Amino acid sequence: MILCSFFFSLSGLGDAFLGSLILNLILLFGITISIFSVDYLGRRTLVLIGCAGCALCDIAFGGIGQMPIGPTAGNAVLAVASVWVLFYAGSLATVGWGYLGEVSSLSLRSKTIALATVQQSLIS
Repeated sequence: MILCSFFFSLSGLGDAFLGSLILNLILLFGITISIFSVDYLGRRTLVLIGCAGCALCDIAFGGIGQMPIGPTAGNAVLAVASVWVLFYAGSLATVGWGYLGEVSSLSLRSKTIALATVQQSLIS
């Protein structure tokens, strides 16, 4: 989310800051929905839905990459990015850390979570 204004300006979107603001609002909305839906759908279902939705959006990004740079491509990038952020925030953003604690074994749980935290800090 740090470089999305720059990315939107490269794709030809007219107001890149407004696009970044829209994505952040969608992120906040998706995380709020995910907090309440994890009890009804379960973690595994949310992870599967989120991964499938993000993968479809990534394929759509590949198709948009073949378009010439301009306002149409910029609007398409914003639309697909909004759907991608909604899938990510509605599933993987909130479920990931809890899922990590459930998957790792009891003897390695603290080391696994510490390694994942360091990796997340280095990548982002």
